[in-house]
Amino acid sequence: MLVLPQLAGLLVTRLVRRTTWVAWPAAAIAVFGVAFYFCVWVPTRHYPCGTGRQGVGIILFAGLLLHLGAGTLLGLLARRLRRSARP
Repeated sequence: MLVLPQLAGLLVTRLVRRTTWVAWPAAAIAVFGVAFYFCVWVPTRHYPCGTGRQGVGIILFAGLLLHLGAGTLLGLLARRLRRSARP
């Protein structure tokens, strides 16, 4: 759940010819959202309302912010490296 979204962002920037730095965080957030839904959210559907359900929501929010920040940083770094590699 930590590395897979960032690898998806890297793949998007490498496989698609003309992308912007926004593609990396968008792909990372999308992959994290899908993985979180199937690995964490679906199993907790049967929890009664309370702190367990709120905790999962807080983890989701923190994870989305983490992947947004990391994806943005890595996307900008990839753009800078791509520009410096051009002749």
